[in-house]
Amino acid sequence: MNSYCGDGVRMEGLLKFRGALRFEGNFKGEINTPDTLIIGETGKLEAKIEAGSFFNMGEVNGDVRASKKISILTGSRLKGNIDTPALVSEEGALFMGKCVMPAQAPAALLEEKESNLKRAINKTFQNLFTATGEKEEPQTTGLLSKIPPEKRKMALGGSVAAAIMILLYGMYFYSSSKTSMGSTLLSRYIYERAAQDNPAKLLLLADVYFNEEHYSRAATTYARLREISPPDPAVTKRLAISLEKSGNMEEAASYYEETLKNEPQDNEIITKLADYYQSSGNTAKLIGVREFIASSRPADVDAAKALYALYLENKDTAKALELYKARIAASPKTVDDLLTMGKLQKQAGLLPEAIKTLTEAVVKNFSNKEAILELGYAYHKAGQEEKSLDIFLHISRLDPQHPEAVVNAGFSDLAMGKTDKAVEEFNRTLSANPGNMRALLGLAIASSRLGDGGKAEQYCKKMLEADPDYSPALNRLAWLYAQQKRNLDEAEKYSLASMKYNENLPDYMDTLSEIYYQKRNYDKAIEIITRAIELRPTNPYFLTQLEKFSAAKRRLAPQPPNTP
Repeated sequence: MNSYCGDGVRMEGLLKFRGALRFEGNFKGEINTPDTLIIGETGKLEAKIEAGSFFNMGEVNGDVRASKKISILTGSRLKGNIDTPALVSEEGALFMGKCVMPAQAPAALLEEKESNLKRAINKTFQNLFTATGEKEEPQTTGLLSKIPPEKRKMALGGSVAAAIMILLYGMYFYSSSKTSMGSTLLSRYIYERAAQDNPAKLLLLADVYFNEEHYSRAATTYARLREISPPDPAVTKRLAISLEKSGNMEEAASYYEETLKNEPQDNEIITKLADYYQSSGNTAKLIGVREFIASSRPADVDAAKALYALYLENKDTAKALELYKARIAASPKTVDDLLTMGKLQKQAGLLPEAIKTLTEAVVKNFSNKEAILELGYAYHKAGQEEKSLDIFLHISRLDPQHPEAVVNAGFSDLAMGKTDKAVEEFNRTLSANPGNMRALLGLAIASSRLGDGGKAEQYCKKMLEADPDYSPALNRLAWLYAQQKRNLDEAEKYSLASMKYNENLPDYMDTLSEIYYQKRNYDKAIEIITRAIELRPTNPYFLTQLEKFSAAKRRLAPQPPNTP
């Protein structure tokens, strides 16, 4: 040993020397020597290396060229391409890169190997005598002359076969470029069979297959490695890549998901999984990936928005709402935030909450037409038609040409008995906006007044096709059936459903009480209309209804017996 650099050494640049050097420290740059370089167990190099002989027990990143030989020892790591006539790789060493070896080994090395081969052949013949039970004696007339004739043929055949096998192995040994496992299919197969229960050998073999882009073999080997050793994130990732590149993305996806748990910031894996699940139509898996990313990156608003968009696309309004409130909305919430939340609450069927949220938005900006309209529609759907009318009148003042201003005019005409004119206003609105629920409701009311109950029923059912929980349509259809004294069970169901969002609607309670009256359930009819009167005590019509129900009950009651 000519020179030694300990583990405290830090060097950078170009290093040239002669003789042998053992290096235990850190180095970055280029090393050039015609002699021997030994990297110790604590050595860490990022370097391009040219040497006579190179021994690695540490960690090297960079290409290595050695004119004599390269030895990669147990526990070492070498990532880079190597060029040498002779390579020794011990069990447990990791080499990642390409290996180039001259077609012809140096003459001295060939001579040594040929000598070893001759000794091996001679030893085979010597062992043959031992196997046949004969003692070897000095020979002057040939090696087989002392073997009894009955055994000579068998011995000759066996020895020739053994010699041929050794000779073939020798020819392969000299002619093949190889690591410690070899590079031919036969040598790789033999090594792989021997390595099945040896994690270190399997890892080396799998990495060689991976670097040589034999991805199907790499996948099989990595999979076996996972079976016999503890989980290794690096192995899992390479298994996923190998499966993907060998055309099995379905299986690769599960290993990519496992890798993602260890590397949540790996955008490449995220993109792979998202694209695969999107193209394969696996929405549940796609949502799962987005949920994992959002949860592992709590400060990443873009990740939350991507998941939010996916929830909306999948019509999972409840989850979209919770995610928006928790991760996307500003603090304090803006008018736009409140408007978005209110819309989501409406879609999720949380109408009372939506009314509260949208009211807050309108209070923040009483000129925001979108927020005002959403609040008006929410009130109308909930059956609070008087409150909704006040809001729509405010819209008319902000924008006299707004479609809801035309609907307002139609309801005003209905109130003044101008039914035909009201129908014109409602139809004008529907020609521009066929889904306007207030205009459809107006036509249902107008049709009833014109005596066309069939058309009124059609308009109600058209509204319920668009929104089965639309309270005004439910109440109007229930009232229509009660007036026609038909479908009373169905009418009761519609009437009860119309008060889903608010049980204290006097006009809707009047409808329900009338249905109970038609069904001769006078006690229930009296109970419901009494509650309506409590909410609106001065309404003369309700008082008339109460008297009608009470009289019917009295007529039904048994008369007391006549007394003499």
